[in-house]
Amino acid sequence: MQTANITTLATEPTRDADRTTVVGRVVSKDADSWTVTTEDGAHTRANAAASCLLQPRPADRVLLFRTEQQSWILAILERSESQAENVIETDGPLTVGSRTGSLSLAAGTRIAMTGRSGIEMKSPSVGVRTGLLNLVARRADWLAGQVEGKFDSLQLVGNLVQSVVDLVRQKTRSSYREVESFDQLRSGQIDYRADHTMSLKGRNIVEKADDLARIDGRQIHIG
Repeated sequence: MQTANITTLATEPTRDADRTTVVGRVVSKDADSWTVTTEDGAHTRANAAASCLLQPRPADRVLLFRTEQQSWILAILERSESQAENVIETDGPLTVGSRTGSLSLAAGTRIAMTGRSGIEMKSPSVGVRTGLLNLVARRADWLAGQVEGKFDSLQLVGNLVQSVVDLVRQKTRSSYREVESFDQLRSGQIDYRADHTMSLKGRNIVEKADDLARIDGRQIHIG
């Protein structure tokens, strides 16, 4: 019968005294680190842990993990100022999403989005429902295959309106247009038709034809 040889590997014991978790209060911030005063009276320079997205603020009560080389703020336990701004911040790209459900953002007052290079939305459908919509831009560009709008009243105020299209078709019950200064129309061919009466009035009227001028009617009154 053979006897098995068993060798026991000795491991260096973990020094728990070098790794402690304590509670402290943030004193100040310098660059990307914070000065924290622990309950035992020690002052420690600490960085925010990767999981601590809520940025610490002075006077916050925090959970601190410290070693001989470095210390980290693990979590914000208590914030004295209830109205203080809460900042969730991280280095590098950040994605917040749901694989199978929906994502909702809600605020008691307002929601503001700021992008230094831009804000982009991609979706098969985008719906906006609001009582008042304000759009302010130095330049607005839009591209669509078809645009359809329905409104009770439309008012446009500007210095210049330019449009270049192949065909313009309008259908309205009544049309009123007022031009204060100069109105000019140039066309290859013009056809004006009225079912009842066409009226043309002016202090001076000048009509000129290079080839033919024709007036046709059952009755023609001049003067």
